[in-house]
Amino acid sequence: MTEQTTSLARKVVTATLTVGACLGAYVPGCTVTGVEYQILIDREFAMRAMLETATFRSGEKFRLRIAPQQDCRAYLLNHGSSGEYALLFPIPQIKGGSNFLSAHETVDIPSTGSYQFDDQTGLERLVLCVSQRSHRRLEELAKSGFSDTAATEALLVQLEQENRRASSFVKTIDDDGTRACLVARDPDAVLVCRMTLRHESRESMRTPADAPPADATALVSLEDAIRRNMVRLTATGSGLSSVRVHLVRLRQSGPRVSIPAGTYFANRSGAQNMIGARTVTLDLTTQETASLEVPSVCADFDRREPDAQTRFTLSSISDARLRRLMQVIDRRRSSHVVAQVAVWAVTNDVSREQLDRTFRRTQLIGGAQVGAGPAATDADIAAAKSLLDEAGLETESLRLFH
Repeated sequence: MTEQTTSLARKVVTATLTVGACLGAYVPGCTVTGVEYQILIDREFAMRAMLETATFRSGEKFRLRIAPQQDCRAYLLNHGSSGEYALLFPIPQIKGGSNFLSAHETVDIPSTGSYQFDDQTGLERLVLCVSQRSHRRLEELAKSGFSDTAATEALLVQLEQENRRASSFVKTIDDDGTRACLVARDPDAVLVCRMTLRHESRESMRTPADAPPADATALVSLEDAIRRNMVRLTATGSGLSSVRVHLVRLRQSGPRVSIPAGTYFANRSGAQNMIGARTVTLDLTTQETASLEVPSVCADFDRREPDAQTRFTLSSISDARLRRLMQVIDRRRSSHVVAQVAVWAVTNDVSREQLDRTFRRTQLIGGAQVGAGPAATDADIAAAKSLLDEAGLETESLRLFH
């Protein structure tokens, strides 16, 4: 792929928004203005789909691919650190400068090449606007590339307020957390979606796949590193699928710290206890602090979702069945939904009725999260049973598989 050296404020990242299945599957009965998107990042020799909540690396490249549910007009803006806006779409190099998109059409931004995160770490902001009908004020500002910062921000805020008052804006996330859907119930509404992309240096984000060679003695488990007073741990809630881990080195020279799958994060606040679902590594050999989102699953079906105020302490899994299961989940690289179903089958013996009633896709309507259908399909439950079988666990007595 030919690289494109498009210059944005601090070389804004390369993003690709990819559209998936029919929006009606996510928002039943809603067939008006809608678009689905993903961010595709060029990582480890493959294009990987992610949401804007992921942490990206300096030097990584991405494109943006968008596809609407119906004929519409679209604008994509970069909101630079200076506060100024720059127009990324429409531009002459893509569709001859037209911003008209046909239903289910897929458009890459940029159409060839990619954007790239530079070495100046921080936040990059994108704004996507989509409407079924032409919008006079948007068209006027687009002619000057949205160079009037005050007028652009005022219009975006106005459109966002109109959506909130009408409770018309819906944002949903798919099962594997890589695709988002935007929907407006009012056909005259203009969808406005602000995306904030965070990128860090590669040194602060090393994992086993890209960590530098080291002596075996330099790799220490998180539990041992804490016990030996090598690091200080702060672990906070980050939703249902990860735990935010921050380590501080307590010695002049630090280790590479392994956080193995099956690491148990416990709390006393009434939120879910969490279990690490992937083995990850934080490198403290060249830096005093390091942070990482640890992919995780919930251990308590009936507890509330952890948030940024939830604090975890390191504990251990007393159930040998669960320890074996987490090893299989890590080895199989199971999706979050499948891994979560398998864990709740062991920890809570959930029934299908309980699962369908409580474990649901979520959507945001008027600032409130509401359910949008069961999160686990028949195929997900079959895959969860396969994990338990591989772990050598008995499933006949579990209610979920009756």
